[in-house]
Amino acid sequence: MTDRLADPTLWITSARTTSDGRACRLMTMFAEDGSPLVEALAFPWKREIIVYATESVRQARIVIRRRRSFPLTGKVDIETDGGRRLGIVTRAGRVLDATGRLVGRFSDTRSLKQRSAESLVEALANAVVGLESVGGGSAGADSFVFSLDGQALASLVRAPLPFARAGEDVRAQMGLGRLLPRRWRSALARRVEPRGWKFARLNLPGDSDPRLVAGAALFTVELSHW
Repeated sequence: MTDRLADPTLWITSARTTSDGRACRLMTMFAEDGSPLVEALAFPWKREIIVYATESVRQARIVIRRRRSFPLTGKVDIETDGGRRLGIVTRAGRVLDATGRLVGRFSDTRSLKQRSAESLVEALANAVVGLESVGGGSAGADSFVFSLDGQALASLVRAPLPFARAGEDVRAQMGLGRLLPRRWRSALARRVEPRGWKFARLNLPGDSDPRLVAGAALFTVELSHW
């Protein structure tokens, strides 16, 4: 799992679901080819988000643990399943390794221009070239850049999933959709096309633990729904 979490591009889906009758959110991280790598259930009242490896890669899992002081400090520990700390993520997006060294920071691009250099904005733009859409009318953030010392290391952007299509026959043909003209049905199919989060590495340091960075990306996605 560790090797795959270091892939240049990862995808994250996040969907509402229930477990034991309680509402929660299921997050799944995929390789670029659509192979599931890890998944996690996030409950609003639980301190821990346990990230399980999928059946095809059973070797490891990580734990995203909110500290008891989280409401005040915003700090979350990223740990192995054995309790070894990999690093810390803060509510403000800062990611530190186990020694306290700053690895990078996730920043909401809606405020990026006010606090970042133009080169950083340009790097993010290059990272998302080819995406059909970045916006989407969401009230929450749907585009982040992971940076360090003014250099863009990775981007985390909402985008259509390349390996999952809703398909006109699946969604647009349901209910009243089947009564619409064909060109309208095609447009509707594009509107309901499955979307996820694309995590694209640009220049991540080779010594950064992929489990820490992946855990930080998952936590950033979870925060975006708060």
